[in-house]
Amino acid sequence: MLIHRTGKVEASANTNSDKGQVLAKVFFPEKLPTDAALENCTYPDQCESEGSITAEQIKVQLKKLKPFKAPGPDSIPNVVLSKALT
Repeated sequence: MLIHRTGKVEASANTNSDKGQVLAKVFFPEKLPTDAALENCTYPDQCESEGSITAEQIKVQLKKLKPFKAPGPDSIPNVVLSKALT
């Protein structure tokens, strides 16, 4: 049995289907209405790239890495990147 509150009324869900519906409403609430003020906003144009990244720029950044910090999204440890530079 799953006891839940709808407004000020306490209710219980006994079947798996009822429990699923209650949990779905809790974990996935209805989408909030959008703010009308945000719909009329103007955003600046996206930045254009200023050329390509050079090998020298990569070397400069690799030298700044702290070797034993946690790896990034590529899961390559900084120490490996630093050692690959030399």
